[in-house]
Amino acid sequence: MSGYLERTPVKSTNIASIGYDSWTNTLEVEFKASGVYEYLSVPKQVYLAFMAAKSKGLFFHENIRDKYRYNCLTPKEKKEHGKDKKSQTKQTAD
Repeated sequence: MSGYLERTPVKSTNIASIGYDSWTNTLEVEFKASGVYEYLSVPKQVYLAFMAAKSKGLFFHENIRDKYRYNCLTPKEKKEHGKDKKSQTKQTAD
């Protein structure tokens, strides 16, 4: 795992920022809903085309998702009614 790269904010419905390390060919994508993921062995041309794409989400789904190995670096907690899902307990009747 490479840690965090410097990422550039992008205009996208689902993607917050994108970063790339040309030494390791690692692409980092910060998703608004699910956290930061790193994609391994991504050619620089793919990164450059991703950054130039009008629709980042469409480009991601067609050219990156399911094509490169990845690691989740920071899964975002899912919130429900302002509470952490982990802290919620199920009520049972006695």
